[in-house]
Amino acid sequence: MVIHVYDRIKSSKLIDNTLVATDDILIMDTAKKYTVPCILTSKNHVSGSDRVGEVMHLKAFQSYDLIINCQADEPLIQANDLDQLIIFFLSEQVDRTIGTLSCALLPIEKENNNRVKVRVDDHGYLLDCKRLLDPKDQKFTWQKHIGIYLYTRNVLGEYLALPPSKNEQRLKLEQFRAIDAGMKFRILQTSHKLYSVDTLEDTGEVEAQLNNEIEKI
Repeated sequence: MVIHVYDRIKSSKLIDNTLVATDDILIMDTAKKYTVPCILTSKNHVSGSDRVGEVMHLKAFQSYDLIINCQADEPLIQANDLDQLIIFFLSEQVDRTIGTLSCALLPIEKENNNRVKVRVDDHGYLLDCKRLLDPKDQKFTWQKHIGIYLYTRNVLGEYLALPPSKNEQRLKLEQFRAIDAGMKFRILQTSHKLYSVDTLEDTGEVEAQLNNEIEKI
């Protein structure tokens, strides 16, 4: 799945350099098998953003000001979505802001605490973020968050300097470290139907979607 996500990202027209960062030697060996550039990072990172931060400081990446973190549990991500997110993010640069993606939340996903729900304002800025919706939340329109993060080097550096927040640790959501520190998230909703692989059961839906893509080619 890691190689599949890498290949999708490589199709982007706006991303210059792509690599796999992992603390798992088996993933690194698989990347080498497919000649995919890969860096073995520390095992002590508490989030994907912390892992990206280690890569950011390597000499080969010190000239990049925009950094995008694509998590390998998003096998249906589209390169065009990443390009559109970059354009969307740069269209209204606001200090201490992180860009990310969302898609439509299916009714069956509302009760699934593996699906992170987000609510945004008319300009795409995050208003609320939850794993489970309360009855009072039903009056609002919620979207499903996609595990993609776009930051400037300075914003990522500020994020990494923060200690994990109580909400981040309690909810197992890394975005709360930024939210609790007063940072903003700007969210682009894609029209694509995307499924994260959080459990073994998720693989069946993802395989069906991939087969559907192949049939359309």
